[in-house]
Amino acid sequence: MKKNIILVIALALVASVSMNAQAEAKGGNKVSSFLTTGPWTFTLGWAAIDDDGRKFEKMLDVKDGWNYNLFPAQIGAMKKINDKWSADLGFTYAKYDAKFRNGENAYEAGTFWAVDLNSRYGIFSKKLGSINMDIQSYQGLGFTQRNPGMDKNTPTLNTGLGFNFWIKENWGVALSSQAKWGLTNLADGGSYLHHGLTFFYVTK
Repeated sequence: MKKNIILVIALALVASVSMNAQAEAKGGNKVSSFLTTGPWTFTLGWAAIDDDGRKFEKMLDVKDGWNYNLFPAQIGAMKKINDKWSADLGFTYAKYDAKFRNGENAYEAGTFWAVDLNSRYGIFSKKLGSINMDIQSYQGLGFTQRNPGMDKNTPTLNTGLGFNFWIKENWGVALSSQAKWGLTNLADGGSYLHHGLTFFYVTK
């Protein structure tokens, strides 16, 4: 199942790059991009941590498998490098209280936090009516602490995709999903999925 998911993500990335190249060649689909406007971007929003240890099964089991807060607890700052690349530093906090954690029934609540340093690559930009949309890839490193939990302190290798929807000229809403591979225990327990819903503001 894991191999199938990775294959689908890889094919989506290839297809997006191909579509973007064709659009730019035609000269009719070049719009304002999350990465090509101001030098700094700031984000604030929500995060959901899928750390139930069930690999890629029951990925939408929000009730028993996701850890999250009702209040915004994901913040970040991104620095533009060039028209395609940026560097992103983010912090995430979540109540660690899902029923299933690391493949076991969990009864004791705790805390979860992560610090991540990612690069972002702009894959594709398209205008949808009055709203511009960007697709980005995430790749980087992070550090996660779970308390209580297996693999309490875990460095991670991060990969993922983000979708940015511009509401106004310099702000909008972003959706993202990242697979964070636990480097201390890659096969079992150290890895998890990180989903985000954030508002972003781009400086001029």
